[in-house]
Amino acid sequence: MRDESLTEEQRMVRDMIAELTAGSVASQAVAIDETSTIGEGLRQELAELGLLSVPLSEEAGGAGFDFVSLALVLASIASESGAVAQHVLLQTVGGVMMLAETGAPVERLEAVAGGEQAAAFCELAQGAAWDRNADCVTGEAQCVLGGVEADLF
Repeated sequence: MRDESLTEEQRMVRDMIAELTAGSVASQAVAIDETSTIGEGLRQELAELGLLSVPLSEEAGGAGFDFVSLALVLASIASESGAVAQHVLLQTVGGVMMLAETGAPVERLEAVAGGEQAAAFCELAQGAAWDRNADCVTGEAQCVLGGVEADLF
């Protein structure tokens, strides 16, 4: 994306994530690929920077940036580790945003956005709904992305 087509805020996000990508993500990329896990430290670092909730409004507990910023974040991270980029995408879209849209308790949303819990995204879920009594999503899924590390499905 050409620099002049980005807003000042988008350039700030791009530059911030470039530093993280060149440091933490690059140094852990091989280990992440070998173990298929994102360590707690990196997940916390991503969360502290607001990268697990980029397009969610600040009022809803997110970073409050736009989807172009999310694309910049994902592209930068993917340049060093596709696995970390996929983790960020899953936590953001399949976790934080899905929880916000389904009316899940704010504590659950904050736990994923804050990196305390990892969410998994269940594809092709049928009859999926938030069960307030059981404090979980119910339904059936044919594919679960991010299930290995997940605390919440």
